Amino acid sequence: MNETLTPTADSTSDATGQADKFSWWNVWLFLAQRVFLYFVLYALSIGPFYWEWYKSRYVDGSSVLAAFYLPLVWIAEVVPPFGEWMNWYIHLWTG
Repeated sequence: MNETLTPTADSTSDATGQADKFSWWNVWLFLAQRVFLYFVLYALSIGPFYWEWYKSRYVDGSSVLAAFYLPLVWIAEVVPPFGEWMNWYIHLWTG
């Protein structure tokens, strides 16, 4: 007898059931990674935009740009190690 084995719906669902299972843990992990990544990019973006931010905050510049970086100023004041790192990083860009 020449029998060929064909996968049934039950056998394939068992094999892929673990991969297709929804997990809230994976969703939260994904969101936490994205928030961390966006915050790092946000914090790093102050370096090249420092003089524009300075002009918008202390001279007559864009209030939108000043408001955009206001959370970084607040965090730098509340968390001194972060503020020291921001000063060091901005100094790299401004010389």
